[in-house]
Amino acid sequence: MGLYPQPNKWQCGPFALKYALIMLGSFVDEKKISRIAGTHWWNGTDEIKLARAAKAYNCEMKVIRRKSSLRAKRELLLALKKGYPALLCVDRWNHWITVVGAERGRFITIDSRKAPVVCVETWRNLKKRWVYTEPDPDDSTQTL
Repeated sequence: MGLYPQPNKWQCGPFALKYALIMLGSFVDEKKISRIAGTHWWNGTDEIKLARAAKAYNCEMKVIRRKSSLRAKRELLLALKKGYPALLCVDRWNHWITVVGAERGRFITIDSRKAPVVCVETWRNLKKRWVYTEPDPDDSTQTL
C-alpha cells in the first residue's frame, strides 16, 4: 500500500484521512473511508463526515478553527510534536491535505492531488494555502 495521487477531484478527504491513519499505524483502503464518510462527486467530504469515518477506525478527529495564524501554527506544531498527523482543508476550502511532520520551519505534507504526493512546504506557503478569507462584496480594497 503506497502513497499515490487520488483518481478524481472529490476524494481528497478520504485520501487525507487514509494517509493520517497510515501515520498512526493503520492501513485502510480509501474506498472504504469514502463509503463510511459518504463521499460524493458533487460535494466531496466535509470535516463532519471525515470525523465520522475516523471514529469508525477508533481515531478521534478534533475539529479546530483559529482566526490567528500564529495560534494555528502553534497548535499544529504541538499536535505534530505529540505524534498526531493533521488534516488541513486548504485552497479556499476545496482540498484536504495531511501534515505529518515539521522540521526547521518546514512542514512535511501529503497532498494527494498530484505526484509527488509527499511535499515539503515552508510555513509561508502552507499558511497561504490554509488561510481562508470570506469575500466581502462591499469592500473594494479587499484582496484574497
